[in-house]
Amino acid sequence: MMIMRVVSLQIIKKKLHSVLGLVFPSKCLVCNDIVGVESRLCFDCWKKVEFISNPSCSKCGYPFEFDIGEPMLCGSCADEPLVFDKAMSVFRYGEISKVLVHKLKYSDKLHIAKYLATLMLNKIQAKNGSFDFIIPVPMHRKKLRRRLYNQAALIAKHISSLSGIPFLPNGLTKTLYHVPQTGLRRELRKENVRNSFGVTKKYSNVIIGKNILLIDDVYTTGATINECSKVLKSALCNNITVATVARVIE
Repeated sequence: MMIMRVVSLQIIKKKLHSVLGLVFPSKCLVCNDIVGVESRLCFDCWKKVEFISNPSCSKCGYPFEFDIGEPMLCGSCADEPLVFDKAMSVFRYGEISKVLVHKLKYSDKLHIAKYLATLMLNKIQAKNGSFDFIIPVPMHRKKLRRRLYNQAALIAKHISSLSGIPFLPNGLTKTLYHVPQTGLRRELRKENVRNSFGVTKKYSNVIIGKNILLIDDVYTTGATINECSKVLKSALCNNITVATVARVIE
């Protein structure tokens, strides 16, 4: 009897979901065209998505054109090793991913965060990582007051809810306010964020020896996430894995 009741409820929920889909049709997150109930992107936009897959740099996740059959570092990681242990991104930063990120960051389309978190978690789980805490790249309080939310924290919160990994929204703090990174060359980006982050005091003992999943929206040169990783390693974290929505490929 109980099984029949559960099945009946599932059928009712499915029918209700279908009816709501007719009354309030879903729209593509990028172009706003009508899409199926379970879809988030229309077919035309989905075709344009550029996912990052193997082969890629075993450190920073930069995609390679050819697979030589064994782990390799890209030229940048070979020349100047990064502090974090591994990084991965879902998309190349391009036409579709740029719209998704910008709508989330600048147009208050906060529902996009959960969709991006779902895609990111799929990638994270495929890499078989084990994490004690999720920490977002922080935003300075002045910028946070202006924007009202930190998009990296929103994504990280959804990943935590979907995965069960504990979320430390204020694990890191942005201690210095600087000009935006956008438009700055690689070396200037490094200098711009140098000594800009710190571990929140109440978490300094909590994260010792722990494996951290560090979340941000876009990996451009790696300057910001590397600076955050330096602070976390100085606080005696064990392993730091970085996950971002998109990666700039030059």
